[in-house]
Amino acid sequence: MAFKMNGWGGWQNQPPQGAQGATGPLNKNQSERAVERLTKKQQRLEEKLNKEGISEGKKGRLENRISNVKNKLSRKKQMVKNIKEGKPKRANLNKDVNRDLGVATLETQKTTNEQGRKDAVTRTLKNNKGEVIRGTEKKKSGEGLNVTTDKTIVKKGGEKVVKKVDGEKVKKNNQTPTQTFKEAFAAARKAGKENFMWDGRKYHTETREEQQGVEPGGATDADTHGTGDREGYIWKQTGGFGEKEESGKQVWEWVKKPKGYYK
Repeated sequence: MAFKMNGWGGWQNQPPQGAQGATGPLNKNQSERAVERLTKKQQRLEEKLNKEGISEGKKGRLENRISNVKNKLSRKKQMVKNIKEGKPKRANLNKDVNRDLGVATLETQKTTNEQGRKDAVTRTLKNNKGEVIRGTEKKKSGEGLNVTTDKTIVKKGGEKVVKKVDGEKVKKNNQTPTQTFKEAFAAARKAGKENFMWDGRKYHTETREEQQGVEPGGATDADTHGTGDREGYIWKQTGGFGEKEESGKQVWEWVKKPKGYYK
């Protein structure tokens, strides 16, 4: 049998005992209820913090929790204000969260713009002495796919390295090397160095033949590559040398004869 429920869940327009009208608690939105809940939570944590005899470790944890609750409470209050003013719920928010990792603390800051889109993110990892271990600073487009437009890496000690500006990646050292890889490699070998730096990276000065313990048989370039001989190998042009090959450069080295090679 079907019938229609009216008013307050079928109570024929008579609210159940204890319920309030349209202006009462039943009409509060999620953000308003969260404000009430977080306010009480902050009070409880502060009461625990003020108790005598708590350890320094517990005191630190309580202070961290109170800080996070205060920040969340501030965001929820901003949401309530945004809703009343007809703005996007998450507009103009500042989210600051500190996460205790035991041996370090991860500090995170996020902000949103007028449209409620994330526009900046900063994360910093610090040891228990407050020293920076590593961090990132990002700026977002704040619209569309909300891509990262600017990015900076913060290294140990506070040194900053720019990785991205206006949506474009920044080349290492932000400059072109004065020497090609081949020139830097040759100069380092001539100077008798075991390692050298090129384009911000470290490389060794051994050729592949030296690494593999293979003698090239006297062949050194395209005009003489056929003079060497080694059973099971051929002397041919292949990639670069050192740890990293330079695009477009060719060198000679011994490689195993491919299947079906009779020359």
